[in-house]
Amino acid sequence: MLRKGCIVIASIFLILTFFSKLLLGDGMVVPTPPPGMVVPTHRYIDVMEHHVKADINDNIALVTVEEVFRNPYKFRVEGDYLFPIPKDASISKFSVFVGDKELKGEILSRDEARRIYEEIVRKMKDPALLEYYNTSLFRARIFPIPPGKSRKIVIKYEEILHRVGTAYQWCYPLKIEGLSYSKIDQVSVKIHLRTKEPIRSAYSPTHSLEIVSRGPNELVGVYEDNDVRPRSDFIFFFVPTRKKIAMNIIPYHEDKAESGYFLLTLSPGYWREEREIPKDVVFAIDVSGSMKGKKIEDAKKALSYFLTALNREDRFAIVTFSGTVSEFSKDWKEADEENRQEAKDYVESLIAEGGTNFFGALERALSYQKEDRRPIFIVFLTDGAPTVGPTDPEKIIGMVKDLISSQRIFVFGVGENVNTILLDRLARMGHGSATYVRWEDNLEEILSAFYNKIAFPAITDVRLNFEGIVVRDLYPQDTKDLFYGEDLVFAGKYFGGGECKVSLKGIRKGENLSVARVFNFPERDTRFPYVGRIWAMRRVADLLDRIRREGENEKLVEEITNLGKEFGIVTPYTSFLVEEAKGVAPMSVPKEALRQESGKMAFRVARALSGLRESRSLYLPGEKDLPLVYTKGKTFYLKDSVWVDVDFKEGTPVEEIEFGSKKYFDFVRENPDVVPFISLGKEVLFVYKGRAYKIKA
Repeated sequence: MLRKGCIVIASIFLILTFFSKLLLGDGMVVPTPPPGMVVPTHRYIDVMEHHVKADINDNIALVTVEEVFRNPYKFRVEGDYLFPIPKDASISKFSVFVGDKELKGEILSRDEARRIYEEIVRKMKDPALLEYYNTSLFRARIFPIPPGKSRKIVIKYEEILHRVGTAYQWCYPLKIEGLSYSKIDQVSVKIHLRTKEPIRSAYSPTHSLEIVSRGPNELVGVYEDNDVRPRSDFIFFFVPTRKKIAMNIIPYHEDKAESGYFLLTLSPGYWREEREIPKDVVFAIDVSGSMKGKKIEDAKKALSYFLTALNREDRFAIVTFSGTVSEFSKDWKEADEENRQEAKDYVESLIAEGGTNFFGALERALSYQKEDRRPIFIVFLTDGAPTVGPTDPEKIIGMVKDLISSQRIFVFGVGENVNTILLDRLARMGHGSATYVRWEDNLEEILSAFYNKIAFPAITDVRLNFEGIVVRDLYPQDTKDLFYGEDLVFAGKYFGGGECKVSLKGIRKGENLSVARVFNFPERDTRFPYVGRIWAMRRVADLLDRIRREGENEKLVEEITNLGKEFGIVTPYTSFLVEEAKGVAPMSVPKEALRQESGKMAFRVARALSGLRESRSLYLPGEKDLPLVYTKGKTFYLKDSVWVDVDFKEGTPVEEIEFGSKKYFDFVRENPDVVPFISLGKEVLFVYKGRAYKIKA
């Protein structure tokens, strides 16, 4: 069932009928071929393209959906559009168009809709529609689609959005497009948001959303994907407020559970209303022989971009290293036009040759003096392990620890020869991040996108405090800065419930800053189950990092295994979850790979851990096609064509229920909570209220 407040209806399914007669059940029709025509299986019509545009003005959303459907059959088809309408959704002005012609439709009550859903499930032998079992329904008849041809349908509606804490929520039921027999060629969601008050925060916890500001009260967000079968609805939160810092809590707490989870978003906004904080940046670039060719040329282009993008009050330094260490200047350079051009000429003259004096470059980068509480960011790029000077990772870490104070270190490792464990430890020590770039990736684009994120610091030395409840395992643990144009998303675990004072402290423009808000942390709130999984991904990354640094121990392995099973996270200790898709999951690697420093497997582990560590949405890119589902607080994996609940224990007595039988639908009516589980397929084994059930085809 869609969550309360979710957007109405999206394009959804097209149930087919054929001009050759057979009409089934009260106007609802299913595929039945003309005499002599053989169709291998019942199926929904293919969705080729799905594009959503949401124009949101304050709390009013005008949504336009454009879809392209294709008739895969050798005969004409017509059918019904079905649009599940969530309970309590505030919808109006609903219309469906084919070309310039508006189609007539009707809204069916929840009881009528249930009967139709059941009829479709019986005829199509597909339980997926049951996820919308408790919703009302909008139905509209479409015109015939010739064999092999496509037709574009346009849907428009208006919705009043509701608040979740300090944020407004817009939810679009994109998941239902997964009913398409084939993957969808193109999917996009474009949001144009305008508000009376400044937009301080905009964030999707379910999808990767690229946001571009058009002013303090306007922004555009874009999500695009290709060749995809959606796995979750699209959720978007935004906070309009005149307060300088936006703070919002999204909680999740199961009934009678010992603890709950929460996401805390912090943002200074997407538009700089004040002069930016001056910063100092050191660019430390590897120019050893292995950087020859495309890598050094991409690095030069990116560095030139960095120099152009510096703010007028910034200062910079450039350190290059191969067998020796060189610098553009011994002291900070002001970011005026003359110095920038001289620096660009210096960068253009760089050539790649020699070994890799790794520590020498770090030592020089850390030697630039800190002044006036200005933040110092070190951008460190290398494609290899240390070969000149100190080469022992432990010795390098120890010496850097003696030199570092408050500098931030952002590391970029290019290719599979880098020492990933060393780079991760440096980034952690420097309260920055580690990014791993494949040989074939566009290094210039990746570095430029990164610099855009750190270009405008708003608050440095960020610290959080919680009063009123107990908070543990808050991630990220090492982030210290808040930038304009980006939401900082924390994920944590809380115990108890009630009002909690959340305090943010830091430095803004050289002065101390303190901001506090009071939020309610509920003892029961099951609207946002994805919150627990996002926290668990970050927790698992932290535990795996500890194994990489310190080695295995029973306690770490046990917690990783339990979290992996509970939240459907593939790790070297839970790879059994994807036995039917081995090698596909980013972290489906032998556990021995965790201790490898360099090479193909170490590089894969480092990239996967970076994704887990920085996870902001429900699924990571490498997970979208895995036979693994996390739904309503439960994890299911596919084994021998059966969706199996990880809570099921072998030897437990199982009650079998035949798919599509009277007992099946009676069970659904009496236990609506099981709908998200049994809608996974015709063969499902799950645990509910202490008993085990198996849906059997």
